[in-house]
Formats: sequence, C-alpha cells, structure tokens
Amino acid sequence: MKKKKFSRKPIPLNIVFLGIQGSGKGTQAGLLAKRLRIPIVPVGDLYRTEIARGTPLGKRAQSYISRGRLAPNVLTNELVRKHLQTIPHKRGVILDGYPRNLVQARALSRILQIRAAIHLEIPESMVMERLIGRRVCGKCGATYHIRWARPKRSGVCDRCGGGLRRRADDTPEAIRKRIALFRTGTRPIIDYYGKGGALLAVDGAHSIPVVHRELIHRLKGAWV
Repeated sequence: MKKKKFSRKPIPLNIVFLGIQGSGKGTQAGLLAKRLRIPIVPVGDLYRTEIARGTPLGKRAQSYISRGRLAPNVLTNELVRKHLQTIPHKRGVILDGYPRNLVQARALSRILQIRAAIHLEIPESMVMERLIGRRVCGKCGATYHIRWARPKRSGVCDRCGGGLRRRADDTPEAIRKRIALFRTGTRPIIDYYGKGGALLAVDGAHSIPVVHRELIHRLKGAWV
C-alpha cells in the first residue's frame, strides 16, 4: 500500500518594518516588496488616501497627524484589518509604518504571524536632515530629497509629472514630536519582536542600495 503524500504549504513571509521616521522604511519596504513579489501595506499612505478623500476616518486622522501625533490604535488597527481583506497575501505581506506600539503589535499578532521584524537603525541626528529635505509627489506619492534624491526637474515628479511638496508633518516641531513618540512607543516593540526571535537589525544610515543589499543578505541567512 502506497503511503499518502502530504504537501507542505509554504509559510507566508509576513514582514514588518520598524524604525524612527526618516530611517528609510518606506523606500526599503517598497524595494523588498518588488523583489519578493508580495504586496505592501504602507499605512501612512492609506491614511493620506483617506484624508484626501475626506472620509470620516480621514477627517479624524487629520486632526492628529497635522499636529505630529499618531492616530488612535483602534483607528489604525481597523484600517489595517480592512485593507488586508482587500488584497491577496497568502504568500506574505509587508507592513510599513505599522505596528507603532505594543497594542498594535499584539492586535496584529491575532491577524498575521510575523516572520521578520526589520529594524532600520539610524542616529536621531540624521532624522531632522532627512525629513526636512523630503519632498513627496502630491499625485502618485513618489518620494524625493532636495539633497540626496533630486528629481530631474525641480519640483516635478519624474514618475508622473505631478508637483512635489513638503508633507504637512515634516516641520521641525512635528518631527521632534515624532522622535519622542518613537522613543516611548516603538522601542518596546523592538524588544517584543526581539524576544520572539523575529527581529532583524539593519544599519539604515548607508545609501539605499547598500541598505537593500544588506537587508536581502540578512533575510536569506535567517528566513528566506
């Protein structure tokens, strides 16, 4: 009698990006999603879409974000949960900008098994310079920098031709508030994933290609 063969389903490669504002989470998450061919959930972009559409959720979020504060956990958790229901993520998913505190991390654990929590480390002294010089396309969301990633035409997006602008929360006062929020809110998550064996610390102070290569190397050695 032949033994019945059982096929082993691949474990979804669910990844979260951690790090202070300006550490390059969005850029590296986008590159990794493209390389691994899995969807990305950029929570900040989801909020900006809600705000642009003038939805009730967007209006509530705007009152916090415009002051450099984070939206309430219940609002963010619901936003992520609903979005995950609209995209295919059986092979895995990358979350950018979420979770930001232990409440959100524990809520996420009830939805997804996180296999890698990538912490992009940069000195706080670099944060202000990176964010003040950041410019974002108001049409497609592409990101540039007035010093390190300039568009071909000043003030114009290379990708879609849209106008570039500074984000409302990229002011010095708002940035300082976000640094303080990172210290109190996100640091405990790093310990949380570290204890669970999912944490990968990567030096984010280098150029984009160097950080990406190091990230891929670390993932291959640990999970991929």
